[in-house]
Amino acid sequence: MEEKGVSENKQYENEYKVQAVKLAKKIGAVKAAAEELQIPVNTLYGWIQKVKTAELDIGCGERSPEEFQNIAEENKQLRKRIKALEKENKRLSEINEFLRNE
Repeated sequence: MEEKGVSENKQYENEYKVQAVKLAKKIGAVKAAAEELQIPVNTLYGWIQKVKTAELDIGCGERSPEEFQNIAEENKQLRKRIKALEKENKRLSEINEFLRNE
């Protein structure tokens, strides 16, 4: 028996999250969608944020042009960061090899 005032973090199935986000987009109001589904509005906002950061996939054709732009920009920045880290890794490997041969 659960005590009043004590809440557990409820776990939702991925498909439920996807359908909830789609409902919010369809009706254009996150608060109304959360009320309809009887889930906390902050939970639904969290799922929407995960869609924007590609942590939650709601399927092809469901993302806005802005979301695609954000993902493309993030990918560009990540590729640049990977390239810089690979360059730094190579430099450190060369230094390490040089010091071993001293």
